[in-house]
Amino acid sequence: MRLWLFLIPIWAGNFSGVWAQEADEPLCVVPLGVKQLFQEVHPRAEEVYWEVWKDGFRASFFENGLSREIQFAETGQWVCVNTYVELSELPQAVRDFLNRRYPHMEMPSVLCRVETPARGVLYRVNLDLPHGLLELTLDVGGKLLDERIETYQN
Repeated sequence: MRLWLFLIPIWAGNFSGVWAQEADEPLCVVPLGVKQLFQEVHPRAEEVYWEVWKDGFRASFFENGLSREIQFAETGQWVCVNTYVELSELPQAVRDFLNRRYPHMEMPSVLCRVETPARGVLYRVNLDLPHGLLELTLDVGGKLLDERIETYQN
């Protein structure tokens, strides 16, 4: 019994060292071409965090004081860039739409400027509802393009 009491702290110490080593390893292996493209387009990116995303990769990072994400397809083509913004940074037409449609809304939980090669610049606004999350997608002119409700499950 004394032997176990002696060995447990040694074993636990070695085990935690393994976990610490694993935490330093990259979460995913990103192709060199994707990393090079990212560095060319976002040379001032800081605190870059890569992860596997759908059929490609996503880099979350800070640039010029903004929280951003860029998503790449497996081929290396960029899919979209998300920039998290403040309510005052939304185009006036988007703010007008929100004020008309949701006059008593609380502060949205997510405000995001989304730039895609195919659709240009869009805005995503998430509103917390008592039973779920309402996700709106609007164009620069304040036209509602998509509206989804994600319900909370108990």
